[in-house]
Amino acid sequence: MASEYIVVGRTDRGLVRPGNEDYLHLDDKNAVYAVCDGMGGHQAGEVASMTASETIRVLFDQFHDDLLRDERLSPGRTLPPGGDLLLRSIRLANRQIYNRAAADSLLSGMGTTVVAVAFQDDLMSIAHVGDSRAYRLEERQLQPLTRDHSWVSEMQANHNLSEKDSTSFVGRNVITRALGVRETVEVD
Repeated sequence: MASEYIVVGRTDRGLVRPGNEDYLHLDDKNAVYAVCDGMGGHQAGEVASMTASETIRVLFDQFHDDLLRDERLSPGRTLPPGGDLLLRSIRLANRQIYNRAAADSLLSGMGTTVVAVAFQDDLMSIAHVGDSRAYRLEERQLQPLTRDHSWVSEMQANHNLSEKDSTSFVGRNVITRALGVRETVEVD
């Protein structure tokens, strides 16, 4: 697929955790790209992030048409086919992670955030859950395209607080949505 965009990915374990729980999904064949960040402090975050990525890959590769026809998975709004499939895939990835955690006590409590894009023709669909973000680089400036599903982000939006005002909040890193934590998840 010839494209006018450049996809670059890199992960880093950061300064706190001993291991990297991130998983990059770079799928040029289907023009689908995602970052899945296993939830730190939870068991098997790396398993959750890999499961999300692999579920998205398999669904796009092998079940594309079946997923789009399944009315039970309908997002309830009109989306481009690539965005519709991305949304359905993320919902099913959530279910896969949830079921794996329920079946194996060693995986109990695992979860991951996800931010993903699907390109189709001249459209880009973005879907996300948690605090992994999508940005647009324009004139050497990063413009955020998503808003975190986190306690502090919700406090900022609901109480008109600035980023600076909320830097000292206790619980600032608490996310309010993640894949695998509940049986269903709301995907933006």
